Amino acid sequence: MQINLIFLCPMNFCILRMLERIRSHFTNEVVGYSKMEGGYTNYVYKIDLEDRSLVYKEYYGKNENEKNILNLINIPKILINEEDYRIEEYLENTPIDYLLDMEGIVVSMRELHCKKLHKNTGEAGILHKNLEEGSNFENLLENFMNQVGNEISDDIKIKIFRLLEENKYVLGLCHNDLQPNNMLKTDLGIVIIDYEFSTVGNILFDIANLFCETHLNYEENVYDLSLGYQKEDEKRFIGLYFDEKVDLKEIYSKVENLKIISHFLWFFWAIPKAKGEGTRDFDYVKYAKERLREIEKTGILNNEEIDSLLSLL
Repeated sequence: MQINLIFLCPMNFCILRMLERIRSHFTNEVVGYSKMEGGYTNYVYKIDLEDRSLVYKEYYGKNENEKNILNLINIPKILINEEDYRIEEYLENTPIDYLLDMEGIVVSMRELHCKKLHKNTGEAGILHKNLEEGSNFENLLENFMNQVGNEISDDIKIKIFRLLEENKYVLGLCHNDLQPNNMLKTDLGIVIIDYEFSTVGNILFDIANLFCETHLNYEENVYDLSLGYQKEDEKRFIGLYFDEKVDLKEIYSKVENLKIISHFLWFFWAIPKAKGEGTRDFDYVKYAKERLREIEKTGILNNEEIDSLLSLL
């Protein structure tokens, strides 16, 4: 895309602001730019300079949590980290294949979950406190529900948090949004990016959420169980992640239950976006309905409760 065509873009103000920011930090000429797929929450562009490529990410809302986590993660390298935008190095990559790249995904997830949160004093101690106390998974889920308003019944909330409690496991640093665009297949292996929704939480939820993501067709916004990991693939993944000392059947059972939490989480996430944002690039309503359909299949909610959630859209 040529820069001189910028005024044909319906988002020309955002483009102009982006280019102005890039030029304020880098002396080399901008020779092109393109919107990156998967930026459902933020404004994300690949920027081509004369000598290299960058990723420009503009936030719709302040996210101190992600900034804290980026202090622990150094790939890709963050070049500029401002209040409402970030510029990072662009990593050459190819699309992941959930089946062929399973071992690499397992390695990267396990490394993330085992990331040490410093407990010493000073800046590292503050970082640990922010991550462990202020950014746990329950807070993320409650935040999504609060954004919906007071229309979620107490009975539904009780069922959700009881399910979380009944399926507790080891805590770790979790990504919580391992959809395909957040995993890059590079020469360095599988690199996990975009920690917008990351928290300290149950590592089995991160695995359960990944399993759900493998069934999502984002082009059609359809949850298709014929896609992605089948039951034997999921059992193989769990076997690769854990050693033989753990009860794999118990782990698998907990992961199955936590898939329901994944559907609740992203259903609640989609509701305010369906009401308040344009759906030109992403159909939030259809996405939410697909998630709700999977919740209904589990039987955890009665018909009246399902109807009450459907009425939120």
